[in-house]
Amino acid sequence: MSRFTVFVLSLVLVIPAATVTRVQAEGVLTETSTAEVTLLLNALHMEETLDTLRREGLAYGASIEGDLFPGRGGKRWEELVSAIYAPDRLKNDFLAAFSPAFLRLSAADRQAAQRFFTDPLGQRVVLLENEARVAQLDEAVEDASRDRAEEMIAQQDPRVGLIDRFVEANDLVEANVVGALNANIAFYSGLNDGRAFDAPLSEEDILKDVTSQADDVRQETEDWLYSYLLMAYQPLTDAELELYTAFTLTPAGQGLNRALFTAYDGLFERVSYDLGRSAARFLSGQDL
Repeated sequence: MSRFTVFVLSLVLVIPAATVTRVQAEGVLTETSTAEVTLLLNALHMEETLDTLRREGLAYGASIEGDLFPGRGGKRWEELVSAIYAPDRLKNDFLAAFSPAFLRLSAADRQAAQRFFTDPLGQRVVLLENEARVAQLDEAVEDASRDRAEEMIAQQDPRVGLIDRFVEANDLVEANVVGALNANIAFYSGLNDGRAFDAPLSEEDILKDVTSQADDVRQETEDWLYSYLLMAYQPLTDAELELYTAFTLTPAGQGLNRALFTAYDGLFERVSYDLGRSAARFLSGQDL
């Protein structure tokens, strides 16, 4: 197979984040710390979030087949993608990175995060985010939300200004672009290691091809992010959205988001690499 551009767009994250720092899982969690992590993740409805991620991933797997080896994946490809997004594997990968990262926050910051997301506003925010993400699994809903976002931006709707501040305060565009590009690199690396190309690519080749996609990734990220956030937070009052934005700027909010992005970053890179490695089997004829 000749070289081509791999464009991973379905791995855009939606949780506000500052700069992501990699944290490796280390040590053994105590019963108390495990309970603390469990309490927070229950408040964040993380199992529902990971289930939505799996559903998005299965759809993305189908699009990979359609783009790279149409009609040749069949049941075997579906099984491989399903295994890559296996619920227990997603959960274990997430916990292995999130738990130590979250527990490195100060006790005061951990407690502040717990308070916000167990209070009514925090719970409402989580439910609205999850509901919007599930709704956008329907392509028609996603298209409609994009159209509505474009209309609101063109009309300079005041709500767009609040979303602007939310996005800017949490550096959402840049964080998501970096995450998407890293996922692309991992996917490329999986293809490369699986011998999908006529000649192996160097790390420099992979980096050059992926960084050439940065402008397209950034535009897609901005378009999707605004359509999603405007849809998800539409039921919130301006005051509620401002309170949420204010929380994300506190040490507790920033620390929690770093921990979440650390976990998602590693999870998406693993998933992307495995998808690339598995796709290479079909591209090279190993699974035909």
